[in-house]
Amino acid sequence: MKVLKRILAAAAVLCLLVMLVPSAFAADDPRFQDRTWEDITLEFLGRVGATETGTICIGYYNTVTGEEQFYNPDTYITVGSVYKVPLNMIYCEKIANGEMTLDSTVFGVPYNTLLRGTIIDSNNDYAKTLWDNLGSYHHYRELIAPYMGEDAATVSAKFYENNFFTARQMITCLRTLYENPDRFPYLVDVMKEAEPDNYFNRNETRYEIAHKYGYNNEAWHYYIADSGIIYTTDPYLLVVFTDNSPSAYDILAEYEVLMSDYTEYHTKERLTAGAVDAAVEQLTFPAAPSAVKGGAVAGSAAAAETSYDTDLPTFTKILGVLAAMLFLLGIFAKLGKHTGYVILLPALIVTVLGLLFIRSLLTGGASLIADKGDGSQTTAAFFEALEGRDYAAACELLDGYAALGLEEVPEGEQASRIYELMRSGYVYTPGPVTPGAEKDTATQSVTLRHFSYGKLRNAVKESMKTLLNSYTEQRSESEIYDENYAIRSEVAREAFQAAMEGVLAAPAGCLADEQLDVALRYSTKGWRIVPDEAFMNAVCCK
Repeated sequence: MKVLKRILAAAAVLCLLVMLVPSAFAADDPRFQDRTWEDITLEFLGRVGATETGTICIGYYNTVTGEEQFYNPDTYITVGSVYKVPLNMIYCEKIANGEMTLDSTVFGVPYNTLLRGTIIDSNNDYAKTLWDNLGSYHHYRELIAPYMGEDAATVSAKFYENNFFTARQMITCLRTLYENPDRFPYLVDVMKEAEPDNYFNRNETRYEIAHKYGYNNEAWHYYIADSGIIYTTDPYLLVVFTDNSPSAYDILAEYEVLMSDYTEYHTKERLTAGAVDAAVEQLTFPAAPSAVKGGAVAGSAAAAETSYDTDLPTFTKILGVLAAMLFLLGIFAKLGKHTGYVILLPALIVTVLGLLFIRSLLTGGASLIADKGDGSQTTAAFFEALEGRDYAAACELLDGYAALGLEEVPEGEQASRIYELMRSGYVYTPGPVTPGAEKDTATQSVTLRHFSYGKLRNAVKESMKTLLNSYTEQRSESEIYDENYAIRSEVAREAFQAAMEGVLAAPAGCLADEQLDVALRYSTKGWRIVPDEAFMNAVCCK
């Protein structure tokens, strides 16, 4: 009957939520909006008259956000059977350590029977069996002190007087239990079976609860208590201890529902606060150009022309030097034959000078080669090829790159528009050339304006965030968020497309001006650009 009752109640609530989703999500809950936990709790306690004739102690802890709240946190109060949670933690830890099992007996009774009897049925005789087995009630309290965040040697003497706990101690105990499931096996599962229709469970039909209740009536005091783990989206721990509070059962049941609503409200706030940023980061932008390292493009006209123009003058000069050497040596040989003397010294000088001259031609020596310029002509030719979209010619003037990544346009209308902006966005302004410290090297300062893929991406992201934030104000939350409070994928795509169109329609903000130091090196093929990372990032619009 209890199970059927819970199923019917859950079905009724589910039907109600389905009907109310559009309106329920449309506005913030005035019970919690811009209000602190203390404000909410004090209002509740005042409304139910919880403090008029008695004492109440409350502890709250959100296991996800770490929010911790207390009302009368350090007041010792009798808690009834709540003490059976830390008592069983001692034995469950022994099971985890391999010292015993669920079937092990304590004074002839299987521990599994004692566990279920003390937690579900709240059997006091079973509880006494457990602490007697530990040696004494005082020793049992010493053993549980660390679970409560206390040092057994320095804790208040009141801790040992009776079945006293504070709200802070019990929250610490529940945290120890919740955060260490392997250390305390079985206990939480059994706590989920306890009192399914009373205490914290009386009015709650939405969330699973693992709890241990307690009540005691002695010396004109009426103690009602509960402590447990409530499995909302962000699970939280709740402790409520009462001493002579009127309608204590109502207080426990109603306050648990209030705190579950409070927790879910702030869970939604937490998740929705990061939902826009998460949606933006999950979207995929068209790929940026990526340069390809390698040699010259095979068979290109630029490669053939460069090789021919550079090597022919050098080859002609070498032939000329060899011819001159042979001519002079021939003259010296005839003179020697005519005079009868071998003119060795002049012949040696001619040979050495000729060979040195040829060596200088082959190594590009500046002293003997005709004027090779300062390298600026290569820089100008590179950017002229870049602006003219002759990427093969541009790569021939680079050292170590076969492609710039701009050659092939990706599929898609937006990608085509982005690449067109990249290809047409170059403006080159030359600066002075400075000779390098090493022979046949130089550096030219250049100002390059180019379309920046990074600026495009950032502009689209910012625009998309603005659009999504406006959507959350203009539309119901059920239209914007899914069941996990994440931005719905169709809404994210809508904002992305709108943001991209807006940025591409006014792309001036995506232009970047960069100061580059272009490294140049001279070889037998003339001056070539030796690109560094900054140079290639600018050329590839990064």
